[in-house]
Amino acid sequence: MDNTVSFWDECHARYDSGKLKEETCWDRFVSRFSGEKGPALDLACGTGSDSLWLKKRGIPSAACDYSITGLNLFHAYLPDIPLLCFDMTDSFPFPADVFSILICDMGLHFFTEENTFSILYEIRRILKKDGIALFRVNAIEDLDPGKIITEIEPHFYSLKDDVNMRYFSREDIRRFFGNWSFCEAERTQMTRYGTPRETWTLCCHD
Repeated sequence: MDNTVSFWDECHARYDSGKLKEETCWDRFVSRFSGEKGPALDLACGTGSDSLWLKKRGIPSAACDYSITGLNLFHAYLPDIPLLCFDMTDSFPFPADVFSILICDMGLHFFTEENTFSILYEIRRILKKDGIALFRVNAIEDLDPGKIITEIEPHFYSLKDDVNMRYFSREDIRRFFGNWSFCEAERTQMTRYGTPRETWTLCCHD
């Protein structure tokens, strides 16, 4: 059984230090939207590290997540930012061509191939024509074979943590993101949750 919401509720509660730390991994792409005034959307916002990064750069934003624990912590840290709770596998509750910037940080790798493509379609629908999408996802190098119960689809696994998770190879990055007019992808490490995680960080736009 997939318990993604429970997984993230537990993660947010476990790793909350009582102080919100700004996520700075997007600094490498900041020249791409120099002077951009927003609005931005923090998709799968967690406790707000990426929204804090946007706020410090004067970019107005909204944020959304499916974890009530994450949203409650977010509101405590950033009470002035509008919040929504919704399931990313449903149609997004926004009209087309709304956001200039979208960040989805460690929130895209919990879904089947069909749902992943559907979510990416929704992201492009709500982005303005020249909008920029920033993503961070698991890299295949981060997969611990000892945690695998079964492989549901290529590189999408049922894990012993009671959650389903995708790990992206370079070819997966091309397959899922290759239809953007521009996609810059870098292999990176994330240390937000203690142990370093192997990730891909991407900047995409049309």
